[in-house]
Amino acid sequence: MESTVHLKHVFRQKDSTLISALNALRLGAPSNEAIELFNSLSRPLPPSPILPTELYPLRAQVAQSNASRLNALPSPKVPYVARDSGTKPKLLENMLAEERLELKIDAQVMLIKNVDEVLVNGVVGRVLGFYFPSQLSGGTPPASSASGLKSGSAAVLSASTSNKISTSTSSIKSPTETKKNGALLRYVQLMDDGRTPVNASHPRNKENNFGVKLEVKPNKKQKESKEGEESEKYPLVLFEYPLQDGGYGSEAVLIKRDEFRAEDAEGKLLARRIQL
Repeated sequence: MESTVHLKHVFRQKDSTLISALNALRLGAPSNEAIELFNSLSRPLPPSPILPTELYPLRAQVAQSNASRLNALPSPKVPYVARDSGTKPKLLENMLAEERLELKIDAQVMLIKNVDEVLVNGVVGRVLGFYFPSQLSGGTPPASSASGLKSGSAAVLSASTSNKISTSTSSIKSPTETKKNGALLRYVQLMDDGRTPVNASHPRNKENNFGVKLEVKPNKKQKESKEGEESEKYPLVLFEYPLQDGGYGSEAVLIKRDEFRAEDAEGKLLARRIQL
């Protein structure tokens, strides 16, 4: 027997006036008081290369707006087709990760999950270019981030000004935080132009202080994973986020593929999508 559960308790807001105004807005019938409250929040924003995010009631309108913005950019499109599997493919239609994602240099993208306390759901960035992981070098977290913040695993993208990204959290271990089905390379070092990554090679043979070459031999699983990562280029995204003391901070992150899953109540996999 199916049951309908109606959740009433609001956790993200504490102000009853704001909660009432938001509920009225969701129903499409905001009161005069709600409209006055929302208008009172209007304020000048600091200059930023990031365009304001637009909200639409229908997915089709979001797709149309994103396509229009994307087509206006001069660079060629770079497509990413999802790798789907599972016994219930219909469930993939409700996933935020799109079956086919097209990006361009300077395309605007948005996070759809929290990476850490800085790169949170809703943070927006621009695509700087497309690179193999071996072409880039991750740097070290800024002092303010290393003290108390947590770093994330693989992230997930969706294009343009009305869209999305995803990941799970773990404590900082290195600039590259890995996960079972993907990784992101954080704190990518950029040249003085703020766009071009500092080129860093990762040779298989490394020398120690005595000049003796050390042969690094990955196991079969590591080798297959490495070969899979190097089979396509990934978007390097420069994210901008507001700072607590005002202004904006930024971070360049290489986004690789992540796993989206739909499971039943017992945790059995029903559908799986590998996508940015």
